[in-house]
Amino acid sequence: MTDHETNSVIQEWAAPSRLFKKRGKEYFSTILAIVVLLSVILFILHEWLLILLVFTFAFFSYVLATVKPEKIKYQIAKKGIKIGSRYYVWSQLTDFWIEQKHSFYVFHIAMPLQSPGRVILLIKDIELKNKVLKFLDDKLIYHEEPQKTWAERAGDWLEQKIQLEKSS
Repeated sequence: MTDHETNSVIQEWAAPSRLFKKRGKEYFSTILAIVVLLSVILFILHEWLLILLVFTFAFFSYVLATVKPEKIKYQIAKKGIKIGSRYYVWSQLTDFWIEQKHSFYVFHIAMPLQSPGRVILLIKDIELKNKVLKFLDDKLIYHEEPQKTWAERAGDWLEQKIQLEKSS
């Protein structure tokens, strides 16, 4: 029996490599206003490296908001999960949870002993979501509520307090 036969693909689909939301002018003008305000404050304090850091984050935000992600192939197999060209075996993965964002079901699969610490599966179809959920539930621990890090909680709090664009 070959390795390919023992690791047969159970489910396969194509989806974007990351979440993407097309942003409007309001988003970019709000980012620009925040960058200018922070830069003026940091200029007065002579914090040149922090000014550079603010502009770096602004550029990174611009790139993520304008460059569409590539479509990649997701596979769930008997021995693990393959996302694009990266393969993760079940022994590396511990637990998972699901959230819905930008018309996608986002499966967050924890991988505490590896880098990155989390694998993300994007699924648009509800039938496929249910099939993947059923299979993952047999392999990993399922959590109804997401296990968020302090950075994610801080980001969620900031997202609620500082609206970069109006909700549509």
